[in-house]
Amino acid sequence: MVSTWNKLNVTYGRIEASMKLPIAKGMWPSFWMMPLEEGECYLSAGEIDIIESINDDMNSYATFHHNNNSQCERKYLVSQFNGTSVPTMNTEFHIYSVIWEPDWMVFMVDNVIFNVVNSTYPHLPIPQTGQPFYIILNTAIGGGWSGSPNETTTWPQYNYIDYSINDLALYNYVVHYYLQHPIHDHNNNVNYHWQTI
Repeated sequence: MVSTWNKLNVTYGRIEASMKLPIAKGMWPSFWMMPLEEGECYLSAGEIDIIESINDDMNSYATFHHNNNSQCERKYLVSQFNGTSVPTMNTEFHIYSVIWEPDWMVFMVDNVIFNVVNSTYPHLPIPQTGQPFYIILNTAIGGGWSGSPNETTTWPQYNYIDYSINDLALYNYVVHYYLQHPIHDHNNNVNYHWQTI
């Protein structure tokens, strides 16, 4: 596991990693962010899952979780979740990233958007606390979502990390560029513009 807790804490910007992921029953590689200070309630400051993948389904999932209840009841944990197919995730390096602003988040694979979260999404306000988050890269073996390894699981398994960055210069360039140019989805449809997120 790689954790930047108390070493690199991030509030807003572009966060990305280039990774080649393990695929097998029971594998659960993740690249995610948690608040440096949890606060009064579980996930009251949110959790940013830049990429999660399970087993061998060859999909990248990105999620923003948030507890929107002041009584801290876990049943009020809400999420915006989306996935996209990455058929070569175990044979090639891909760039998994999020751009996080106070009112929105954009999740991408290889700079192609597949999930957008904004503060107008019903019951999912992005916390406005300016809370710093730390970065985690890990591979869980087994768990409630992936299930346990079985006789089909081959060993060893590796999560290759080529690099991980929080590059404000690159982020500023990307935001400037996409303010002027439309962004295309996997089907080459123009469906998002930075200025309208």
